[in-house]
Amino acid sequence: IATGIYYKHDYSEGVDISRYKNIPVPTSYMAYHSDYDFVGSYDHQKQTGILHVADHHVSPGKKQWTWGCGDFGKAWDRNLTDENGPYIELMTGVFTDNQPDFSFLEPGEEKTFIQYFLPYKHAPRVINANKDVLLSLDEQANLSLYASSHVELRLVVTSSKGEVLLSESITLNTAEYYETVLKSTKEPCTVTVLSSNGEILLSSKMQSNIERPAIPEPAKAIPEPDCIETLEELYLAAVHLEQYRHATFRSEAYYQEALKRDPKDYRCNTGYGEVLLKRGLFESSEAFFKTAIERATKHNPNPVDAKAYTLLGLSLFHQARYQEAYDAFYKAIWDGKQQEQGFLYLGMLELRKKHFIEAKSFLEQALVRNSHNLKVRGYLALTEREQGNLQAAEEHMTEILSIDPFDVFAQASAAEEGGYRCLTLAAFYADAGFYEKANEVLLPLGSDDPMLHYYKAYYTLKLGNREEAEKLLKRTEALKDSSFFPNTLDDLKVLETLASTYEQLWKVHYLLGMYWYDKREYKRAKDAWECANRHNSRHAKTLRCLSLVYFNQEGDQEKAIRALEQAFSYDSDDDRLLYELDQLYKKCARVPQERKVFLEQHLNLVHRRDDLLIEYVTLLNLTQAYEKARELELSHSFHPWEGGEGKITAQYVITHVELSKLQADKEEAKALLNQALSFPENLHEGKLEGNKDNEVHYLLGCLFEQEENHELAAFHWRQATRGMLTASGALYYYDQSPHQLLYKGLALRKLAREMEAERCFDELLEYGREHREDVVGIDYFAVSLPDLQVFTEDLSKRNRIHCHFLIGLGNLGKNNQKEAEEAFRKVLEMDPAHSEGKRMLLSIV
Repeated sequence: IATGIYYKHDYSEGVDISRYKNIPVPTSYMAYHSDYDFVGSYDHQKQTGILHVADHHVSPGKKQWTWGCGDFGKAWDRNLTDENGPYIELMTGVFTDNQPDFSFLEPGEEKTFIQYFLPYKHAPRVINANKDVLLSLDEQANLSLYASSHVELRLVVTSSKGEVLLSESITLNTAEYYETVLKSTKEPCTVTVLSSNGEILLSSKMQSNIERPAIPEPAKAIPEPDCIETLEELYLAAVHLEQYRHATFRSEAYYQEALKRDPKDYRCNTGYGEVLLKRGLFESSEAFFKTAIERATKHNPNPVDAKAYTLLGLSLFHQARYQEAYDAFYKAIWDGKQQEQGFLYLGMLELRKKHFIEAKSFLEQALVRNSHNLKVRGYLALTEREQGNLQAAEEHMTEILSIDPFDVFAQASAAEEGGYRCLTLAAFYADAGFYEKANEVLLPLGSDDPMLHYYKAYYTLKLGNREEAEKLLKRTEALKDSSFFPNTLDDLKVLETLASTYEQLWKVHYLLGMYWYDKREYKRAKDAWECANRHNSRHAKTLRCLSLVYFNQEGDQEKAIRALEQAFSYDSDDDRLLYELDQLYKKCARVPQERKVFLEQHLNLVHRRDDLLIEYVTLLNLTQAYEKARELELSHSFHPWEGGEGKITAQYVITHVELSKLQADKEEAKALLNQALSFPENLHEGKLEGNKDNEVHYLLGCLFEQEENHELAAFHWRQATRGMLTASGALYYYDQSPHQLLYKGLALRKLAREMEAERCFDELLEYGREHREDVVGIDYFAVSLPDLQVFTEDLSKRNRIHCHFLIGLGNLGKNNQKEAEEAFRKVLEMDPAHSEGKRMLLSIV
């Protein structure tokens, strides 16, 4: 029973949201706590459902999602289901409290689980279940059992005093069910399902009054680093942000604040160093690990926690300082927790020296710590093979495949498959110094992907064949771009080696820039891309990437525009470049008429992308080309996407409202407004339940008033006063535009409810004036931005625009025309593409 407000819908009277019909808005259900091993959904009409069964200690996450059964949800049903819905997502989480995986996995670690998804029927209220039997009992004492396979059962119902109320033997075949009605009893009873040999399969106590646990406190945002009191809290905040891969907050600031207070703190030096190590900043990370070790060994040369030694060893290993790495790993294995990784890398370092007996000894000790570490097993097989012990090597390979049938090293066909899996296999050999074998893996590949050939060239250089490597590199630079995005430390080592050896390899620098941008090392990314551009100034994607850096990281609008314009001139058939260039023009306040003319020069590209076509429709409305906008809205089949909700429907409403104002024929005007109240199916979006169409109903009321049909006028004005409208910031698609609050107030005035109308206008003015100078950032709990943005948004500027718009609306409601016009002009000065601001200004002038 829901009692709060969700997605702007009021459930305060108490609503049974276990019934789909009662859910008009998109809704997530989260199970805060469950002692049971099942979660599921049931269709009461079809008397069927789907159940997930897993140990709740391993799989505590239980969630359900629906778009809702309102007009908005039913449109998504049509988009996402074969037979038009309903659409329900059943989500589960293993080793985590929610459906994404928020748990750490150490190197070489394995976590295993078993889960079942099974269909079932005639069990409307499951109270307990396993993979074989489901027990259902509702408040009317209707009991049912469902079996997923042949079972022989005994059903026993006992009272709290131990009296047997029912005892019955039941045989069920696969997908069969049993139903009965229990005799009514006011006392609590226990329902038990036993197997034929007396084993209890399911048992549930039925109580008349179940004490429900208190609703937990909402999660609290982690404060800014300088507001956190202790070093421990700073460290734990950083760990949390890393573990949950937070969408907007980063761990670095918390480590840095802690190290500002105590520069030698062991945990924060180790943690921050690991962040840098994972990015490929090996030299920088080394300093933090050494500082951590200095603190840890201040009193004790053999610290209880030697993780910093392991990480130092990795940093040195990636810098090819192998003897120093060897010493660090040897020190790390004094800590039992570090032995798996320490012995592995000691074994790999011995393999590099072809010391097979020593390598085998280290690797076997690593295997003692984790017998399922496939990397250890792979190197053991390699060691045996190099010593000629082919049978032992084959046994290791067989064991690997029994653990993981997809292991790239153990699969005999891996080298023949090609593709990026071979890069993993090649790097496996190269890390142990077997560059010949790494090269052998890649040589047969016939792919035209540049990255595969750069790996070949890198290993060829390692083998000392510089001439052959240079021939390969020359051919590779001429290959077409691929969809490869460098992201691993192996990718980095290959690209950095080639880039430092041959600066003229522009494509290497282009790929290296992509790596660094992904790691948020923007200065390094920019330097790499500018180097690529110096050696090939006509590569569109390099210029496009530079545009991102210039705008997002340096705030240089002119350089960003110039780079992206050049990119599009070199690849004028790329619809994504056109879309991004138009978005950049929009961010830089280019007037709508110029943007419209520009897009009309490339209409063939505009029609390839719905996001670009919607932007074009928006520009048509902004330039009062309403008939053309309407033609596109009604003729094109739009494909919705998460993050794009509400964009085309908002333009559809604007088009029809503005066209209605231009009609001399009142019936035609009313027809256009009525069309705005519902969306044609080709838009593939429905109307949100919270959208009350205040503007449309207000205008309909005014048309009926002109005809002196006061009854219908009053009806529509009353409709225009509906909805929980506030003058808050409107960020997401389900937030009502505040201009609807203006029309609510105007409708109240028409209904002679002047005090209520004035409250609407005062609320708009007060919010705009009070929040105009707010410094705005992304909410801590936001999982994404409202829009998919290529170029960053100044949220404080966006808030100022919004507040000036509210001030304009409030003044317009109060008939302060001059002040309203001034506010709307400020809005359009900062954002010429502000649709509602433009419409409001046109209504005045």
